[in-house]
Amino acid sequence: KPHHSRRWRWKARIPALGQDANFAVDTGQIQVSPKAENPTRAILHELGHNADQSLSLTGELLASLEGHPDVDAVIMAAYQSNAIKTLSENYTPDAFQKYWATPHEVFARAYDQWIAIRHGMPVANPKSRIRVGVAWSDADFQPVADAMYQLFKGRDLLV
Repeated sequence: KPHHSRRWRWKARIPALGQDANFAVDTGQIQVSPKAENPTRAILHELGHNADQSLSLTGELLASLEGHPDVDAVIMAAYQSNAIKTLSENYTPDAFQKYWATPHEVFARAYDQWIAIRHGMPVANPKSRIRVGVAWSDADFQPVADAMYQLFKGRDLLV
């Protein structure tokens, strides 16, 4: 079950060493590192955080941290995927819980992959050693994609 916390706050900052990009909730700015491995996909991922904020019904935080059933359905589908299980096996429990498994990070990665698939963009190779568990295989992602589609359809946001 997603862990909802109102303590989460992001501040605008330059992407940290090794970080491709970041999204600042307080300003809405997306900053991309000039050293980003794939700037387009980095931007899509950060737009996932922006969508998460835009889906908030209170406007105070991120929808993934507020307990919205339609957003939680996306996160729960992701949590039940093999990719998330693989992540939990390949990262220390501390790193997994503090970053990879957080609802807002899971939502942003799901949004990134969903948009990429919908627009015919290549998805990161799920077998890549560096990205193991970060991208879903097509079959593993289908329940997540279905939940994402229902979220956007239910909010009348599909075009």
